[in-house]
Amino acid sequence: MASRLLRATASLSPGGLVADFEPPLMALALGLPGTHLFADAITPGRHGNLLPQLARLGAIIEEVSPTECRLTGPQRLTGTGVEATDIRTGSALMVAGLTAQGGTILLRVNAPASPTLSLHGPTLGGGKTAGS
Repeated sequence: MASRLLRATASLSPGGLVADFEPPLMALALGLPGTHLFADAITPGRHGNLLPQLARLGAIIEEVSPTECRLTGPQRLTGTGVEATDIRTGSALMVAGLTAQGGTILLRVNAPASPTLSLHGPTLGGGKTAGS
């Protein structure tokens, strides 16, 4: 089956992607074959919180500019501790953690209480999820 390029651009213009969907789509694209381009024309630098956390899971993502990044999939992620600095980063890390081999601990899900979320992938039915 031929791979298809996934291109997502968060934009306020008609037809643009709502910015909140771009980070979890990026995490999902890590498991898809092909080279994928993501851009956030609304908030330059938004990827700055997400990319280092995805890298902790083993993702290789090239930051092309403050508004664009590119990745080639599929990539194999390995569970580890990651930190959600905002809800967009948290949603992307949850997607990535569920696809990673082994357990992923998502920290700072909702500050100031700083709860954690434990994710076990890649088998959704065989893993367990617990909050503390």
